[in-house]
Amino acid sequence: MRLRLISLGFICLTTSFLIGGCNYNTSTPADDKKDPYYMKAMDQIQRKDYAGAAESLRRVLDGSPRNAAAHKELGIINEDHYRDYVTAVYHYRNYLKLNDKEDDPLIKSRVTECMRELITQSDINPDSPAYQKKLDQLLKDKQSLEDSVTKLTVAYEQLRSDYTNLLAKLQQQDIALARAQASLGTNAAAINRPVVSNLNTEMLAVNVPTNPVPPVELPKTQKKIEIYEIQSGDTFAKLARRYNVKPEELVKLNPDVNPTKLQIGQEIRIPVQ
Repeated sequence: MRLRLISLGFICLTTSFLIGGCNYNTSTPADDKKDPYYMKAMDQIQRKDYAGAAESLRRVLDGSPRNAAAHKELGIINEDHYRDYVTAVYHYRNYLKLNDKEDDPLIKSRVTECMRELITQSDINPDSPAYQKKLDQLLKDKQSLEDSVTKLTVAYEQLRSDYTNLLAKLQQQDIALARAQASLGTNAAAINRPVVSNLNTEMLAVNVPTNPVPPVELPKTQKKIEIYEIQSGDTFAKLARRYNVKPEELVKLNPDVNPTKLQIGQEIRIPVQ
């Protein structure tokens, strides 16, 4: 049973090598070590809380899969403290690829040592027909995964384009509405003229129009803009509910802020009454 589990781990490791070239995330890694969860993980490592550090680093990768520093530290933790060589090599290879350091001697030596441990424990012979058959199957699976990644990338780009177009339309509607409200404001005196109270009932019966003009909503008073510092768990939707504004207003007031990548301590503008 133990041998079968080790063999399965080695196959998974080979799969990770084969699909490692699929670059599904086109963003560029920057300021890897400034991520709050990464800094928390470094503190946990200092206190020898490796389980907590591994969890914090996984949170880093949930939000930023191309964080090379997080991949490196997870590789070290899995190799040194959990003896999980398959996972360790996976993170090491991601680190090498993301940093373009294929010649990094320290990490390459760790990868070699992990491979040696796996082969020693499993007694797998890379030259055996069974191993070659599994490798051929993995190559077919790799091609299938690459095709899936290509389709998903196209779908993602289409969704991003649709979102951008929708946001532009909403901004245009906001501008048109503001202009309409400003135009109505210039005619407020005519719209809100006083009602004469001395008219008799007969005159009222004659002069009341069949289709009365619906009431016109006058423009609201200008809202005050305040600076707000992003806290843990904040999203534009939550902030919009808290301050009784539309999410579109927050997007419009903060054109340089990505609503899906808010950072703790980041400052944004919020309209308040």
